[in-house]
Amino acid sequence: MKIRFSKKLFTIIAYLFVTTMFFGCKDDPKQEPAPDKDGMVRLELDYLDFTAEGSEEEIGLKAETDWKVVTASDSWLEVSPTEGKSSQSQTLLVSVDKNEGNGERKAQIIVKALSGSSADTLTIRQAGISRYVDIDWENEAKLTQFDLKSGNIKIDFDGKAPVFTPEVSAIVVPTDTMSYIRVIKSAMTNGKSVTLQTVEGNMTDIFMNQEFTLSTVPASKTYTTRSGVVQTTDEKGVFHPQRITMIMEDGHQEVLYDVRKGIGTRATSDETIKTELFYWKDDRTGEILYDVGGVTIQWDKCLFETAIDGKFYFNFGADVKSLPDGIMKVPIGKLEGFFYTLTGRINCDYLLHLIAQTKRHYETKQPVILNNHVFGTKGLSFVFSPFGVPVKITIDPSFKAEFSANMESRCDFLTGFNAGLTLEAGVNWYPGYEQPQPIGNEPEKHFKPYCELRVKGNAEASMTIYPDVRIRLYDFAGFNIQFKPTLGDEFKYGGIAGGDDENYAAWTNRIYQRLSITGNVALDFIGDPWRSDPLDLYNGSQIDLLRAPEEIHFILPENHTKVNIDETITAEVEVKDYRFGGEKMPVGYAFVKFEAVKGEVDAKHAITDEKGRAKVKYTPKEKGSSLIARIVDADGKDISSAVFTPEVEQTEERIWIVDEFEITIGGIDGASANGKWRNIVKFRTDGTYSYIENPTRKTLEWVSLGSENVLSIYRYCNGTYQYDAEKKMLTLEGGPIVNESLLNGKPYTTLGYNSMYDIFGKSSTREANLEEDGKLAIQNGDHFLNLTPISSYDELKQLSGKASGKNSLPKRTEKIIVDVSGQVVRNE
Repeated sequence: MKIRFSKKLFTIIAYLFVTTMFFGCKDDPKQEPAPDKDGMVRLELDYLDFTAEGSEEEIGLKAETDWKVVTASDSWLEVSPTEGKSSQSQTLLVSVDKNEGNGERKAQIIVKALSGSSADTLTIRQAGISRYVDIDWENEAKLTQFDLKSGNIKIDFDGKAPVFTPEVSAIVVPTDTMSYIRVIKSAMTNGKSVTLQTVEGNMTDIFMNQEFTLSTVPASKTYTTRSGVVQTTDEKGVFHPQRITMIMEDGHQEVLYDVRKGIGTRATSDETIKTELFYWKDDRTGEILYDVGGVTIQWDKCLFETAIDGKFYFNFGADVKSLPDGIMKVPIGKLEGFFYTLTGRINCDYLLHLIAQTKRHYETKQPVILNNHVFGTKGLSFVFSPFGVPVKITIDPSFKAEFSANMESRCDFLTGFNAGLTLEAGVNWYPGYEQPQPIGNEPEKHFKPYCELRVKGNAEASMTIYPDVRIRLYDFAGFNIQFKPTLGDEFKYGGIAGGDDENYAAWTNRIYQRLSITGNVALDFIGDPWRSDPLDLYNGSQIDLLRAPEEIHFILPENHTKVNIDETITAEVEVKDYRFGGEKMPVGYAFVKFEAVKGEVDAKHAITDEKGRAKVKYTPKEKGSSLIARIVDADGKDISSAVFTPEVEQTEERIWIVDEFEITIGGIDGASANGKWRNIVKFRTDGTYSYIENPTRKTLEWVSLGSENVLSIYRYCNGTYQYDAEKKMLTLEGGPIVNESLLNGKPYTTLGYNSMYDIFGKSSTREANLEEDGKLAIQNGDHFLNLTPISSYDELKQLSGKASGKNSLPKRTEKIIVDVSGQVVRNE
């Protein structure tokens, strides 16, 4: 794995999580307040830290007015001068006495403008006496021998060697890969060389009565004192790293960040370290996760990006321990509490592709390691210097995966999501806790699901790719944390059939996500072998990202639309899905059931088109009629339903038989069929009429070479009329002919011409006589059509096949010649 680094002087890699980085937004530089109208005073620093030894440092001061120091009353602290004039460049000399105690001490220096309210504060922190012996490894000392097993150490000094007190003194020994705390058992000096016999120590040997917080984010502003001490403390007193390194695969140590590079012996408040964040994303697109026995699971897309920073808090008290002789005792630190938090963001873009040629179940028994060390061979190392004592924290994430799949039949489907998470999680511990306590906030998250259906059958799969982040303090195991965003998809497919209806299949698809954060704590860094149980830092509930289909509604007509009894209208529904936090989208190829209450539909099932829509023709038969549309799951259970309730009007109408039609089927192979029916006209009291061919939708059926053929002829036209009873004149405004005839389920458009459409399908005014017995005579050229009244369709069905009687109706015959496949060859 290759990682490229920026060549700019202060380029930093930020770090952590899933093969990307572990970084965070830098603290914004402290905003300078608007100058007071009477003048502003501004100190160069917010915090200034001293070791236990007495020393002095100069800090800069800007003043737009005369000023004075109003608070610096501690006897161990002295500030000079204590007052001054307006100047953009002046200094204060801060002197501290040696701290003879083993506790940290603090004081504040407040500089106030003599006119107005402007003031600024500098917090002074001085460490107490410590067992830690400071060694300048870069400038004054060289490690020539270090045997970790025996504890033998040899150090060559350029100048005078420090004093090492057996059983008391402790040092921190840095190597290229790790830093070690060692307690001195004996010391032998030979000129400028010192040979030490040591044993393993821990943080209680170098910290007592001290409280500090470390942040892995490089400081936005640093300060180098006159004595050359680099201050990386921010305005809240938090210590930031002085150095970030990584051990590369070839064994050399890559310095990613060093606060001392390029900085002189003196900084001003305007000098700010510039950092350019460099990070890399892990792209596993196209990677095959599993390919065994006809089952393949692969990433069609897998992008992961993370930006997280860490914060660590320690509070050490003091205690004593007896030496092996049982007489002497030495002071040691006592951990009074700590916490760590990881905050930042996670972005991932998943598209999982599962292909199964056969039934199979598979799941990982143990996490699959995709990358054992994300950063180099040992992780990212952060070196801090609280109160002059080096602290080394190493962040070493590994990249792991877990997945399972259960295919009950052949399947091929794509599923995934684009996700963004903002999180904070960590652990808080104090003595007396049985287990550390989780801390953090509910993650903020957004998801955009993906889904492409290519499956018929039941299938379920889940997948998580996550970082297992190990955090070490010096060479000790410290903390461990895992962020697990899980993707899952559950697809179900089932058949539905009933009566003489065509068989259909219904399906459902559910994409879900679950985020869990787990961690644990080891106290090796204070010499305690205790380990915590695995901790649920965050255990989010399963969130459905997509459910399809989810809901159905009518898009036309509007509810309570006025519809006449026996009036056929087109109803259209739309099926949509559910998407987490987003707009619902139409669902194509969804199965819809229709049911007419006190009415009729031309189809009981439909499949939505690509726009998620389906249509049905609906005819109310009496008041109180309604149309119900349902979507169902693979088991036939309702998912959602919608009801269209028209405002049914009882429009009076009268029906007359207009003409007769007879059709004969003649097959080339000798197949034949014959049908006869009467066509009608309806005149309604609302001023509308309809001429309808084959109103009862009688069908012709025949068999040709063993195949069944069905012909259904149905044509009509609608229009409006006015009748002048005094003049006995009928005015018609006819509409277009609508042909809904079907031959073997497909549109049949080769019907012969019907002259009745010259009357009812066009605009005309004709003489018309309505007799007392209900018969209607309509002028048609030089003669009249004599129409016979009927009361209902039932009466029409009873007349089917009977002679029309004395008043013969106009008759039309048609012969259709078909081939052996049922296709029309010609009309006669």
